[in-house]
Amino acid sequence: MTLFEHFIHFISKYPSSVFESACILIPLFLGIARWQRLTPEIKLMWGYTAILALTDIPLWWTALHGINNYKWVNIQEILIAGWLFYVLYKMLNGLSLKALRIIYLLFAIIILFDFDFVNYSGKIFSYNRLLFIGLSFMFFYELLEKLEVKNLLQYPKFWFFTGLLISSLGTLFMFVFTEYTSHTHNYFPTFRHLKDFFKYLFVTFITVSIFLDNRHFKQTI
Repeated sequence: MTLFEHFIHFISKYPSSVFESACILIPLFLGIARWQRLTPEIKLMWGYTAILALTDIPLWWTALHGINNYKWVNIQEILIAGWLFYVLYKMLNGLSLKALRIIYLLFAIIILFDFDFVNYSGKIFSYNRLLFIGLSFMFFYELLEKLEVKNLLQYPKFWFFTGLLISSLGTLFMFVFTEYTSHTHNYFPTFRHLKDFFKYLFVTFITVSIFLDNRHFKQTI
């Protein structure tokens, strides 16, 4: 079979995979088109979409060639978490920044002892979702503490971290649920579809944050 025939066979078996990868192209190209209007912080958040798009390439290549790609799935998880750490590092200060450094140390230790080249690392996935939830709460804590933003719906970072929080809570719940019930029911297909749904939701929130970036949201005095 040619590579194109492998692709047709793969998407006929896993049609949602195409939409899962293609959806990230919307904020990716929107950010490129509006690059001159984006603030440095929003450019960092846009980097999340760039990492997903780049790491999807080896995932698709290995999948179409029938090669185990769990290594790349785990690498993608690590790169995304590392990038979000960097994004928050540029935004936070004070106690939140100290807490972020401690969390990063724990993250590095877990990666060191749990990374797997041939199996999907559920621990990395679960810890990353807990990490994303914690990072989101850190952002909202700083947001409420400073009280600088008057109109949250016009604030790009609010949309980004709200999407991150919702998607992380949803996928973590579904992953834990499927892990504890997999011995009696096969819920993995359901988990995969719901994971895709939360990814679509997060991508939508990212797209809104990029679109709003050139707006002038009002701040309190």
